[in-house]
Amino acid sequence: MTAPPLVVADIGNTALKVVSFGPRGAARGAGRLPLARGASARSLRLWFASRPRPSVVVSVHGGHLALLEEALGPLAVLGRDLPLGMENRTRRPGETGADRLCAAAAAFARARGPAVALGVGTALTADAVDAGGAFLGGAIAPGLRAAAAGLRAAAPALPGPDLRAGGGAPFPGRTTAGALRAGFLLGFAGLADRLAAEAAAAARPSRGRGEPPVPVFLHGGDAPAILPFLRSRVRAAPHLVAEGARILWLRGPGG
Repeated sequence: MTAPPLVVADIGNTALKVVSFGPRGAARGAGRLPLARGASARSLRLWFASRPRPSVVVSVHGGHLALLEEALGPLAVLGRDLPLGMENRTRRPGETGADRLCAAAAAFARARGPAVALGVGTALTADAVDAGGAFLGGAIAPGLRAAAAGLRAAAPALPGPDLRAGGGAPFPGRTTAGALRAGFLLGFAGLADRLAAEAAAAARPSRGRGEPPVPVFLHGGDAPAILPFLRSRVRAAPHLVAEGARILWLRGPGG
């Protein structure tokens, strides 16, 4: 049965992402709006003037969600109005962010088995899904820009690191700027590699001979910045959270 077209709004801590999916589930358009402290319902209303209204929302920021609903009216929000139909084996399931569950659901659907969702955004997350599609939990660390803001606050004499995607990160860095770029991009790639490996081991604790590695799906706004420096094999999945929101929406009453 062909699923209906769907528009997903993914509200993060620092940005709003909207992804449109076709009837067969392929992403056919995406837009991204940074959400600074000065974000307003009016600016959101103007941004959506030429875009379709979201069918379903996944949000980790109550303030930004309130602004979006002020701009567009009531919306269907996963975890609030619609069930997050995914088994969650963490000790405190209510604490798990809806974005992590959505990314994990999409990773499992792509892998058709155990998988890892590796996100690089405001936070760096690595989450494990087992062979039955249950969310096992994972790890949360600061993202590149959150760490850069912390370093800037603690050491204001240092310049901000260059975190742009593209270009190298030579080591050793022979200038302060070069050392910062190497420290952030190589260092965070190493952090992501280790956490992805730990999540893969949790997703499939006993790997038999001949079994392929647990696939790791990379997503998040800063994923392109660290992708060239990762040593682990990953599959780029820029719309992973929105894909999972669509999957979970289809499982519930909305689908």
